[in-house]
Amino acid sequence: MEGIHNHEPARSLLGHNFVGRLKPGEKEQVGKMTRSWVPPRKMLLTLKENNPSNLTTISQIYGVCKRLRKSLRGGLTEMQHLLKKLDGDKYVHFERHEPGSEVIRDVFWAHPNAIKLFNTFPYVVIMDCTYKTNKYAIPLLEIVGLTSTDKTYSIAFCYIVNEGTDDYVWALECMKSLLADQAMLPKVIVTDRDLALLSAAKQSLPNTTHLLCLWHINKCVLAKCKLYVGTDDFAELVMMKWAEVVDAATVEEFEVKWMQLFNMCKAKYSNFTSYCSTTWLVHKEKFAKAWTNHVMHFGTTTSNRAEGAHASLKKMLRDCKGDLATSWDASHSLTCNRHTEILASFERSIHRIDHIFMFPFYTNIRGFVSNKCLQLIDDEHIRMKSYGGCDCLLRETHGLPCGCELAGHRSTTLLSINSICY
Repeated sequence: MEGIHNHEPARSLLGHNFVGRLKPGEKEQVGKMTRSWVPPRKMLLTLKENNPSNLTTISQIYGVCKRLRKSLRGGLTEMQHLLKKLDGDKYVHFERHEPGSEVIRDVFWAHPNAIKLFNTFPYVVIMDCTYKTNKYAIPLLEIVGLTSTDKTYSIAFCYIVNEGTDDYVWALECMKSLLADQAMLPKVIVTDRDLALLSAAKQSLPNTTHLLCLWHINKCVLAKCKLYVGTDDFAELVMMKWAEVVDAATVEEFEVKWMQLFNMCKAKYSNFTSYCSTTWLVHKEKFAKAWTNHVMHFGTTTSNRAEGAHASLKKMLRDCKGDLATSWDASHSLTCNRHTEILASFERSIHRIDHIFMFPFYTNIRGFVSNKCLQLIDDEHIRMKSYGGCDCLLRETHGLPCGCELAGHRSTTLLSINSICY
């Protein structure tokens, strides 16, 4: 009133929303960084580097990002916005509705490039659900595969409201529909011990070998060992014996090693042996090497590839407070980045050959198979020359010539390599 203030002049304008507002050019810059998944704190640093007198605060950056995402959605609901994005990027997607209503309950989507990769490399599939990707706590099922260059690619994603057998069967049927040739169904599927998923895989993929994640199994057995046996030296001996059971090369050796462990624990720790027997040994063909060493799984006996894909997705999301479309944006960005890296790995295998593969032994296959394939053959060749003896493990698990096939030969040919390894 009358030009008189009732307080001293502000020493700094920092924290005043009006002076900290973003200029049009800065808003455009923040919008580009938002679409590139730049964290808000780095957006603020970029703005202040470009303009040292900038008085914007982090809360204003968050506000601009939120308004931008809301403006992109317009008057659409979250589900409508998600379906619009799927159509806009030419995704193949399927929806399942609640019985007797138009409410969508499950959504399955696959990128066009991922479908091409899946039709080229359909032999091993890893499936796993992850959580805390959206504010509705809806599980996200991620299906991944691997290429001949040992790169992981995401085949498809699926929001499933319930993790029941019926839900998994629907997701698997959607995955199968992505294949142009139904005779090229996956030969191996790797999951954790989800009974509903086990049942669904048996229904949808009856001729596919189902493996259980060995890493999860060992982790669960270790937890029960600490609970029932303890953490002393005897407990370490028990876990060593369990590792021998899992690593047994033959069925007969497996039975012998298990009886040794059983007899060692049956007097005082019968709870532990009962747990191992009823929980895991009923599925021994799905994780014990006496059986899995005769399956062409290309070295995939755990679900670590899916776990790594989950970690990459969550790192990009940063929190679990976004909507369904936000999770899709992250999965879309990751899928595109992975596809670029996979194409680069193909080109490197053709044009960039390591000097260790320039010997005449590799002349007939150099440039026709991946560098990963060459490395495996080279390791087996060195092992055979150094130690002798062959268990034909490389032939059975990777489809590549093992030591006994390489011995005495001056070169190897494409005929000795399974065509699915090219």
